[in-house]
Amino acid sequence: MFDFTALSLPLNFLLFASAAVAVWVAGARLTHYADATTDTTGIGHAAIGMQYALRQSS
Repeated sequence: MFDFTALSLPLNFLLFASAAVAVWVAGARLTHYADATTDTTGIGHAAIGMQYALRQSS
């Protein structure tokens, strides 16, 4: 495991902010894909969300 205590506070903040932006972008893209899937198939948003959640947990 990586030892974050050895890094400076600004570098830790930069790593945290980068990870937060990556999660934000991934979530926005996943939302776009879910909207496109519901428009194409006619399946509701809740069903698509459940399908994506089940794929990620397996």
